[in-house]
Amino acid sequence: MNGLGLSPASPLRELAEGQGVYLTGEDNLRLTTIGALAGAVVAIEGRLIQPDGKVIAFAERHVPSSVYASVATVHGLGEGLLTHVQVRLSTGTGTAGHVFGVLEIVRGLTGAVQPLATLLQGYISTTPRLAWPGSLISSSLGPTGRPRTISGTDPAAGVEISETVPAGARWRIGAINIGFQADGTVISRTPLLTIDDGATIFWQGASGVAVTAGVLAIYRFGVGAQGAVIAATHYNLALPSNLILAPGSRIRTVTANLQAGDNYTAPVLHLEEFIDS
Repeated sequence: MNGLGLSPASPLRELAEGQGVYLTGEDNLRLTTIGALAGAVVAIEGRLIQPDGKVIAFAERHVPSSVYASVATVHGLGEGLLTHVQVRLSTGTGTAGHVFGVLEIVRGLTGAVQPLATLLQGYISTTPRLAWPGSLISSSLGPTGRPRTISGTDPAAGVEISETVPAGARWRIGAINIGFQADGTVISRTPLLTIDDGATIFWQGASGVAVTAGVLAIYRFGVGAQGAVIAATHYNLALPSNLILAPGSRIRTVTANLQAGDNYTAPVLHLEEFIDS
């Protein structure tokens, strides 16, 4: 017998020593995902050589969350040699940033199972697919995320803009567009775009030009932008490069002399979104 419990004459011995992973019957596959895609279904597919040499195909189903929550399912395959496995989106169209997954071998089926080995880790999509052996063990935080253009909340008159990075996500900001309509009150206002981690401010930006009564000011912040006035009261302004915001971080305005009738438009954010695993 070898260390896998296989006799020297076993047809699985040669494969088990370098071309697969032997599952004892107590060993199972666990897929854990963090998802942000409504209606998604993940397929876990592969082949197993049973102790008698019979080759079987398996296909399991996993439904990830759509609200950045973690979901785990454990799938028993029985005893045999796992030769290969892939995970893919069988329902839904996802890209990097939608559904992040980790496929492991674990000991046990329910309760406190014991992790033994990581087979796959990365973003799950229809194509390309994650496959073992072959795919790299990848982080959820790079190098590219899901491109998104988000229209934020349209605040009521006299209320500042405030957008928060949701739990389970990270944002790399590329551009932010904001409109500000001053009411008829004769006073100078100074809108200031502010980014913080939920408490501590780490960046602020402004045009340096006050907004007066009745004026509509448009602010377009962008990574790599050159500060410029592109039309009367329309301003291009720079953002820091590689601006990655953790969950709970805020993009908001702080406006000196904000009046009750002043009205911000809904901010438009262009960004890359990553799963915060």
